[in-house]
Amino acid sequence: MIRVDRDGVLEPASLERPYGSGRFKGKTEAERVAIEFADHLRDGGTPETFTFKYERYSDADVKFALNQLFGGKCAYCETRYAATQPVDVEHWRPKSEVHERDANGVKIVLPGYHWLASAWENLLPSCIDCNRERGQKDFVTGVEETLGKANQFPVNGPRMAPPASGAPAVVEDVLLLNPCLEDPGAHLDFRDDGAVMPRQDSPKGLASIRVYALNRTELALDRLGIARLIEQRLRTIEGLASVIRDPALTENLRRDLQDLAAHEIDALHEMAQPDREYAALARQLIEESAPPSVRR
Repeated sequence: MIRVDRDGVLEPASLERPYGSGRFKGKTEAERVAIEFADHLRDGGTPETFTFKYERYSDADVKFALNQLFGGKCAYCETRYAATQPVDVEHWRPKSEVHERDANGVKIVLPGYHWLASAWENLLPSCIDCNRERGQKDFVTGVEETLGKANQFPVNGPRMAPPASGAPAVVEDVLLLNPCLEDPGAHLDFRDDGAVMPRQDSPKGLASIRVYALNRTELALDRLGIARLIEQRLRTIEGLASVIRDPALTENLRRDLQDLAAHEIDALHEMAQPDREYAALARQLIEESAPPSVRR
C-alpha cells in the first residue's frame, strides 16, 4: 500500500451530475440520499431500516477514474487487477451495514455509512481478495481462516453519526489505513520473505493487515518474488561496481560496464514506481538494502 494523492484525478462527472427532473432536480445522488434519509428518520424509521438504490458509484467513469488514480492496482494490496478482473468499487466506509464481533466472536451488525455511498472521497479500487470475505491461508501463521474486508470498519470509540440524525459530529478514530489520507509506510513494515508486519506495533498496521488480508499466502509469495528480484539486481549492481573499479580494464569496457550498471539501477528504481505492483515493498527494500550511491 502506497500513499496516493486523490487530487491527481478529477471527481467523476457521474458523482457530480444532478438529476434533471422531479423532486430532486438539481441534486446529486449524494444529496438525494441525505434528503431521503432525513425523511426516513422524520417518519419514524431507523438507520438500520433505511434503503436506497444506488446507481452512480458503479458508473463507467467512476471505475475509469479509480483505475487512473491507482494505476490499475488494488488500493490495499497493490496487486494489478486490471489484466485479470473487473475492479471492485470499494466503499472504505461500508455503505449499508458495518460488521463487528464481540468478545465471544459473535457478529454484530451496525448501520452503515449510506450517506457516503456516492462520495468520491469514500471510493477506492479493490481486488476481490481484499474486498470480499474468502477462505485464505495466512502466510505468517499458516492458519486457514476467513479474511477480507467486506463490511468491516473497526474504530476506537464512537462512530460517525449520519448528518441528518442531529447527533453531535464525531471525528472517528479509524483503525484502517486509507492510502489517500495518510502514508501507509508509517504503519506497515515489509520483509524480504514477502510478509508484512505492523511497524512498531502500529494498531492501524495490525488491523489493516488482518482486515485487508495483506498476508494471504498467494499475495505474500508474489511479494517474495519481487523481493528476490530486487536482491538479484542489487547483487548485479554490486558485482558490476567491483569490476568497474579494476584498473586493468580498458576504457571502452569500463564504459560498457558503467552503462550496464546504470541500466540495472534504472530497472531497480522502476520497480518502485507508483504504477508497479508492490511498490511499497520495493521502496522499502531499496532504501534499506541499496548502497547510498544507488538510492534516489
